[in-house]
Amino acid sequence: MGGFGDLLASLIRESIMHHCGGLSEVSEPRFQRHPVAEMNWPLVDDGGRRDDRGDSPFCDVGNGQTHLFQQLQTADLQPLDIHDIADMTGKIDLVGIHFKFTRHSSHTMQTSTLTLLFCVAPLLAQSLPRLASAGLTFAAEDGSLVIRSVARDGNAARAGLLPADVVVAVDGTPVEATGVFVRPLLRRTAPALLRLSIRRAGRSLDIQLHCAAPPDEPGVVYGALAVRDHLRRTLLTMPSGAGKHPAILFLPGSGCSTQESPNRNATESRILHGLTAGGFATLRVEKPSVGDSTGPPCYSAQSDLNLDVETYRTALTFLEEHPAIDPDRLFLFGHSAGASLAPLVAKERKLRGIVLAGAMGTKFYDYVVAMRRRMAVLGQQPPAKFELARSCLTRLLKHGESAKAIVAAQPACRSDVYFDSPPAYITQWNALDLAAAWQALREPGLLLYGTADFVSSEAESRALLAKIRSRSKQLLTLPMDHGFLALATPQQAWNAEGGKGPAPEFYAPVIDRIRDWLNRR
Repeated sequence: MGGFGDLLASLIRESIMHHCGGLSEVSEPRFQRHPVAEMNWPLVDDGGRRDDRGDSPFCDVGNGQTHLFQQLQTADLQPLDIHDIADMTGKIDLVGIHFKFTRHSSHTMQTSTLTLLFCVAPLLAQSLPRLASAGLTFAAEDGSLVIRSVARDGNAARAGLLPADVVVAVDGTPVEATGVFVRPLLRRTAPALLRLSIRRAGRSLDIQLHCAAPPDEPGVVYGALAVRDHLRRTLLTMPSGAGKHPAILFLPGSGCSTQESPNRNATESRILHGLTAGGFATLRVEKPSVGDSTGPPCYSAQSDLNLDVETYRTALTFLEEHPAIDPDRLFLFGHSAGASLAPLVAKERKLRGIVLAGAMGTKFYDYVVAMRRRMAVLGQQPPAKFELARSCLTRLLKHGESAKAIVAAQPACRSDVYFDSPPAYITQWNALDLAAAWQALREPGLLLYGTADFVSSEAESRALLAKIRSRSKQLLTLPMDHGFLALATPQQAWNAEGGKGPAPEFYAPVIDRIRDWLNRR
């Protein structure tokens, strides 16, 4: 069973011994799920408060803690097989663990049935350990495994590793310059220690690489969501105060970067924490094999658009059933590529509104070609370079040729046909009928367009605005770039991305503009 199932079995054994001393025989545990929404029992915390049905502590799913909660006598529940526990959907459910036990005393023998209730979500979080990044990337060169880059202030940098170091052995095992060998080196359960034998400028060195866990992002409850056969890290922010809160599910852009921000300096993190300070819960879900998440490699054919949509719809269910969230005040916030997922995630769901920033409003091919044209002008590239990009994109997105085949025939196309999402994802994105997807929705929409955004454009935002059928829709133009930085023009954003001029500041007023719109819904 592994993972969550092993953890749960261990908790069962400990709970039996703690609560049912003197047992001589215990049956195999069986499972049954109980949606919290159907239980209607008051939640209490671990600070000594109790529910009104007895003196046993119940569970607080609001802060992610987990304990043994309440014992119930039952005889009529239909249990699930133990292996079904591995097929959790990520809902905040209670799992009933049913078993018979025999208690012996000096004069009697009593057989009883005991049910222990556990909160699924905190248990899932416990079964997903914090992972430590090695803080480096590798490249295969002439059959050798070479360190290509070392992250500043990362674990590898602290160990003294340098770019161009050749890794000869790891923990005494000769290396293989393959993804299968390298992948476990990059993400380890923290804390971890690797002993690397390297070759540097003709010298042999032994270096100990201590992989410490990254610091937690302040103000975030770390949880986990079960999606298909793997677990995904969730990052939940909750407002202070009692009662049920409105909530925002964040749909990030493309790529395989973590959404964690331990310093809370990433612009998306700053926006979400700012909205939480204004009374809104927010939820982020890490992509597969990113951060602490398990699952297929993020840049693989298995990590496709359908998996993203399924993940975020599961996350919506998580919010709908969370006891501290108001299910009638749920919002989506889609940024960049995440905006294109919004109508698919929102389909047949009850939402109060959708916020979109840096969105695509036309067909994917037209959007990408227009973006490449803007970039060619801003970078003062010769016309032939743009024409090559358009030719490469036409072969990929119009004629259906594979990126691999295009690059094999024309290597100069590489940067135009490979994106920061895997080829399978791009193929699905290209096939999206956004007009039809938006036509099915009636939710109010707020579109944010930044005057310095060269990744998208005002024309894209207006094209998307026309597709949204709700009468309550608004296009808001703000002096910022695609990444919410305070810049006025695309040329300023282009120069800033190239490292020219002072680093731009975060455009903080965007928080108030979003919050004001949300509060009116």
